[in-house]
Amino acid sequence: MVKKEDMKPGALVWWSAERYMSGWSCPAVVTAVEENWFKVRSLDSFRETDQLRMDDISDIDKSVRISEMRLCTLDEVRDYFKKRKRSLEDAVTEKTRALKDAQDKLAEYEERVKSFLETL
Repeated sequence: MVKKEDMKPGALVWWSAERYMSGWSCPAVVTAVEENWFKVRSLDSFRETDQLRMDDISDIDKSVRISEMRLCTLDEVRDYFKKRKRSLEDAVTEKTRALKDAQDKLAEYEERVKSFLETL
Protein backbone atom coordinates (compact mmCIF):
# COMPACT_ATOMS: atom_id res chain seq x y z
CA MET A 1 0.00 0.00 0.00
CA VAL A 2 1.31 3.41 -0.94
CA LYS A 3 0.89 6.17 1.62
CA LYS A 4 -0.56 9.46 0.44
CA GLU A 5 2.65 11.28 1.27
CA ASP A 6 4.59 8.91 -1.04
CA MET A 7 2.35 9.69 -4.02
CA LYS A 8 4.47 12.17 -5.95
CA PRO A 9 4.93 12.72 -9.69
CA GLY A 10 7.71 10.46 -10.91
CA ALA A 11 7.23 7.85 -8.17
CA LEU A 12 7.37 4.27 -9.40
CA VAL A 13 4.56 2.07 -8.15
CA TRP A 14 3.56 -1.53 -8.72
CA TRP A 15 -0.14 -1.70 -9.54
CA SER A 16 -1.88 -5.00 -8.82
CA ALA A 17 -5.59 -5.61 -8.84
CA GLU A 18 -8.05 -8.46 -9.14
CA ARG A 19 -11.40 -7.27 -10.39
CA TYR A 20 -14.34 -9.08 -11.90
CA MET A 21 -12.92 -12.00 -13.90
CA SER A 22 -9.52 -10.53 -14.77
CA GLY A 23 -6.60 -8.94 -13.03
CA TRP A 24 -3.34 -7.25 -13.75
CA SER A 25 0.00 -6.57 -12.16
CA CYS A 26 2.45 -4.12 -13.69
CA PRO A 27 4.60 -1.13 -12.86
CA ALA A 28 3.39 2.42 -13.35
CA VAL A 29 4.73 5.91 -12.86
CA VAL A 30 2.77 8.57 -11.01
CA THR A 31 2.20 11.49 -13.40
CA ALA A 32 0.04 13.88 -11.36
CA VAL A 33 -1.07 14.27 -7.76
CA GLU A 34 -3.60 16.64 -6.24
CA GLU A 35 -5.33 16.72 -2.86
CA ASN A 36 -7.89 13.99 -3.56
CA TRP A 37 -6.77 12.39 -6.81
CA PHE A 38 -3.79 11.17 -8.80
CA LYS A 39 -2.91 9.85 -12.26
CA VAL A 40 -0.51 7.11 -13.29
CA ARG A 41 0.92 5.93 -16.59
CA SER A 42 0.89 2.16 -16.83
CA LEU A 43 4.20 0.76 -18.01
CA ASP A 44 2.30 -2.11 -19.61
CA SER A 45 0.25 -0.11 -22.12
CA PHE A 46 1.93 3.29 -21.54
CA ARG A 47 -1.51 4.86 -21.22
CA GLU A 48 -2.26 7.46 -18.61
CA THR A 49 -5.28 6.96 -16.41
CA ASP A 50 -7.98 9.50 -15.79
CA GLN A 51 -8.06 11.02 -12.33
CA LEU A 52 -8.14 8.29 -9.69
CA ARG A 53 -9.39 8.80 -6.17
CA MET A 54 -6.75 9.10 -3.50
CA ASP A 55 -8.82 7.61 -0.68
CA ASP A 56 -9.85 4.02 -0.28
CA ILE A 57 -13.44 3.53 -1.33
CA SER A 58 -16.04 0.81 -1.02
CA ASP A 59 -15.90 -2.38 -3.08
CA ILE A 60 -19.20 -1.36 -4.65
CA ASP A 61 -17.51 1.52 -6.49
CA LYS A 62 -14.89 -0.53 -8.43
CA SER A 63 -12.63 2.52 -8.89
CA VAL A 64 -8.90 2.26 -8.41
CA ARG A 65 -7.76 2.29 -4.82
CA ILE A 66 -4.39 3.49 -3.64
CA SER A 67 -4.16 0.24 -1.65
CA GLU A 68 -3.73 -1.61 -4.95
CA MET A 69 -0.32 -0.01 -5.32
CA ARG A 70 3.04 -0.28 -3.63
CA LEU A 71 6.26 1.60 -4.25
CA CYS A 72 8.68 -0.28 -6.48
CA THR A 73 12.25 0.08 -7.66
CA LEU A 74 13.77 0.88 -11.04
CA ASP A 75 15.31 -2.61 -10.99
CA GLU A 76 11.82 -4.12 -10.71
CA VAL A 77 10.70 -2.02 -13.66
CA ARG A 78 13.70 -3.10 -15.73
CA ASP A 79 13.03 -6.74 -14.85
CA TYR A 80 9.36 -6.29 -15.83
CA PHE A 81 10.38 -4.80 -19.20
CA LYS A 82 12.82 -7.67 -19.79
CA LYS A 83 10.16 -10.31 -19.02
CA ARG A 84 7.51 -8.51 -21.08
CA LYS A 85 9.90 -8.24 -24.04
CA ARG A 86 10.72 -11.95 -23.78
CA SER A 87 7.02 -12.78 -23.71
CA LEU A 88 6.37 -10.69 -26.82
CA GLU A 89 9.37 -12.24 -28.59
CA ASP A 90 8.04 -15.70 -27.75
CA ALA A 91 4.62 -14.71 -29.15
CA VAL A 92 6.26 -13.52 -32.40
CA THR A 93 8.21 -16.79 -32.67
CA GLU A 94 5.03 -18.81 -32.12
CA LYS A 95 3.07 -16.76 -34.69
CA THR A 96 5.94 -17.02 -37.21
CA ARG A 97 5.97 -20.80 -36.78
CA ALA A 98 2.19 -20.95 -37.24
CA LEU A 99 2.43 -18.76 -40.36
CA LYS A 100 5.09 -21.04 -41.86
CA ASP A 101 2.91 -24.09 -41.15
CA ALA A 102 -0.09 -22.41 -42.80
CA GLN A 103 2.01 -21.41 -45.83
CA ASP A 104 3.28 -25.00 -46.17
CA LYS A 105 -0.29 -26.36 -45.99
CA LEU A 106 -1.43 -23.80 -48.58
CA ALA A 107 1.38 -24.76 -50.96
CA GLU A 108 0.56 -28.45 -50.49
CA TYR A 109 -3.14 -27.79 -51.09
CA GLU A 110 -2.41 -25.77 -54.24
CA GLU A 111 -0.18 -28.56 -55.55
CA ARG A 112 -2.87 -31.18 -54.92
CA VAL A 113 -5.53 -29.01 -56.59
CA LYS A 114 -3.24 -28.42 -59.59
CA SER A 115 -2.43 -32.13 -59.82
CA PHE A 116 -6.11 -33.07 -59.60
CA LEU A 117 -7.17 -30.53 -62.23
CA GLU A 118 -4.48 -31.82 -64.61
CA THR A 119 -6.02 -35.31 -64.45
CA LEU A 120 -9.41 -34.06 -65.71
